[in-house]
Amino acid sequence: MNTDKVRRFFEPIFVDKKVLFLSLFVWIVIGGYTLVNILLIQKIVAIIESGATDGIMNIAAIFASVNILYFVFVYVSRNHRWIMLDNTIVKYLQEKYLKKFDTISNTHLETFGTGKIISILSR
Repeated sequence: MNTDKVRRFFEPIFVDKKVLFLSLFVWIVIGGYTLVNILLIQKIVAIIESGATDGIMNIAAIFASVNILYFVFVYVSRNHRWIMLDNTIVKYLQEKYLKKFDTISNTHLETFGTGKIISILSR
């Protein structure tokens, strides 16, 4: 496999590493939340099935606090999800390729067929 093609494909993502790692952190926390909820619900069900209701209030308090912290985290990180990474990628691609496209002569572009260029640009 050609590593240059893979590196070029992922190049826009690594332009701003702070945005990348912030987005990754947010999505790891969001993914981890579901796993923590599954484990807590499993504990609650196991306690209910065993009939010993001694520890159910502790687990319920942990469950409630995890959910509250998650929703606070989601609210605080609402601007740091995919949109920041998407804006970084689009900005990089526009700066790199749109300037090159603007410098190409019209006669060279017409060799590809104007209908094809118009259909590409109108998307």
